[in-house]
Amino acid sequence: MDINNIINKIVLPESPQWAFVLGSGVDVFNNLQEVVKYNFTDLFGIKPTVSGHSGTLTFGYLKSGSPLIAVLKGRYHVYEGHSLDIVTLPLKVLHALKLKKLVLTNAAGGIDSSFTPADLMLITSYFDCITPNPKGLLNIIKNPPEKYHSNLLSLALALTKKYPNLKQGSYAAVLGPSYETTAEVQMLKMQGASAVGMSTVPELKYALANDIDALALSVITNVWGVQTEMGGHKEVLEVSKIASKQLELFLTELIKLS
Repeated sequence: MDINNIINKIVLPESPQWAFVLGSGVDVFNNLQEVVKYNFTDLFGIKPTVSGHSGTLTFGYLKSGSPLIAVLKGRYHVYEGHSLDIVTLPLKVLHALKLKKLVLTNAAGGIDSSFTPADLMLITSYFDCITPNPKGLLNIIKNPPEKYHSNLLSLALALTKKYPNLKQGSYAAVLGPSYETTAEVQMLKMQGASAVGMSTVPELKYALANDIDALALSVITNVWGVQTEMGGHKEVLEVSKIASKQLELFLTELIKLS
């Protein structure tokens, strides 16, 4: 897909300094000023198929004099049948627009038993079980999680004392689209995963490889337990909505600090 053709459709007063990718049901920054809004379908020619991913790219300001930000409500997933090129396409466009800072969010299942639904987890390391690996999935799981460092992550970690439900841990990105079996969760837990989901890592890896200061975090929508009856996608959306208020407060402070 021609990035230049997509960029030519976007008319902005300046380059966006921040972008926020919102996972399933995550709903923040609805009151931006001087809004410019585009649909994924119009820009990229592809509509997200997952509930809670409306597929809009909105540019605007938190207030007069603040930096221009981009809010992506939704994303593309490999389990929808998309290639990694498509999954990272919105970020490629933002990178071409000279994006500086990126925050990726997702809805994830908690594996760490100390978590509770609506907690926020800063992703400090990850298992990539989405990107094809010639040595196979088990080779990835047997390796320690991949750590990453960024200015935004350092700032976010400094805020954990102020936000009691802001935790940190390792995120396992799996292909999906079905939820994990008990055996799969137990395997991930033994390897050190704190939460599991089906996105984010391909985007995070793209951002870091292209010198975009990036932070990734999960909204913990349920917590796994042997005797716990797990809900479905409806529960994910409901808990994400509850957590979004606290998330917006945190993200607004993060913008001010940086």
